[in-house]
Amino acid sequence: MTIGAMVEGERRHVRRSELLTGGLLGAGAAALVLGLSAVLLGQARWIMLPRALPFVVWLLLATLACAMAVRTRRRLRRDGTRVRVARAIEAEHGMRRGLLVGAIELEGQGALAARAAGAARDALPGSSGLAPALRRASARRARVGVGVAAAGALVLLSATPLFGDGLRAVLRPIDAWRGALLDRPRIEGAPNELLRG
Repeated sequence: MTIGAMVEGERRHVRRSELLTGGLLGAGAAALVLGLSAVLLGQARWIMLPRALPFVVWLLLATLACAMAVRTRRRLRRDGTRVRVARAIEAEHGMRRGLLVGAIELEGQGALAARAAGAARDALPGSSGLAPALRRASARRARVGVGVAAAGALVLLSATPLFGDGLRAVLRPIDAWRGALLDRPRIEGAPNELLRG
């Protein structure tokens, strides 16, 4: 296995973890916003509050999704590059700065590059995890994402039975704007003479 392939394996792990963290944070934040807006609009408060409020909730959800996408992209550009991962490996194993980065950049370009790659490979441990601190940090961020997603799901699930009409107003904002979320009133059990005309 080449030194570049070893670093690429660590890089894939970091990228997967960052993508998972971003997705979980986004889903958790969206669930929190939906649950809190269901509480705000629930128990027929959506009738009294401004009609545009469900649209504002959707605007907030879109803003959150964009913010999470930008955050994830920045983290991938900052921490998910080959050079950044190689430098983290160098720092964790006490290697001379630039040894691994230089070996990756020059790999396959002659005898001196092969010797530098061999020296870098010999300095690395044989285990699969070349950057355990980097993996722990990304796992810690993923656990935070799981916590936020679980909290958001808990808020949404606990708010839904009590404030279902508020959630319906958020999920169907056009019907909430028109006032068409409620069924038409029906008179049951009235005499037929009253129902005519």
